[in-house]
Amino acid sequence: MEEIRTFLKRLLDESATNLSEYESHLDDLNVKIKENTRFIEVLKEENDKPFSEFSPRSVNYKNSEQIDKLEKTTNNQIVEKKNLEIKIDQCKIRIQDIKDMLGKLDTDSNSKPRNYINTSNNDNSFIIDSIDNIISYLPADPIRAKIELENLKNNL
Repeated sequence: MEEIRTFLKRLLDESATNLSEYESHLDDLNVKIKENTRFIEVLKEENDKPFSEFSPRSVNYKNSEQIDKLEKTTNNQIVEKKNLEIKIDQCKIRIQDIKDMLGKLDTDSNSKPRNYINTSNNDNSFIIDSIDNIISYLPADPIRAKIELENLKNNL
């Protein structure tokens, strides 16, 4: 039971980290979209300067090309923003699901008394088997070994 709780907490931490990264990236995208939109407006204003009927009008083709390029970039960023918002929503749902699972584990563990082992003082074979089992995976997984030792200690 403790291993499941540890796994869920690790999963929750990873999901929270992903969520913060997604939100940070979304903020950056929002800033870029606003900057590009404003720059497009400035370039369009430059191209649409007032002129009199008989005065020569200079048209800057580079501005038009840059406007097109910025509009394409902005449209791509908007699509990326929508995809990122979907990922954020999915991540929030996942975090809530994990929290619900952890809550169920806590409720289940509080409502049920832990009677894993019923040993008498004369029955040392179970304890010896448990310790041998813990020793077998101690080098590969010391955290699990510690948890198992604590469970064994609590049940004695």
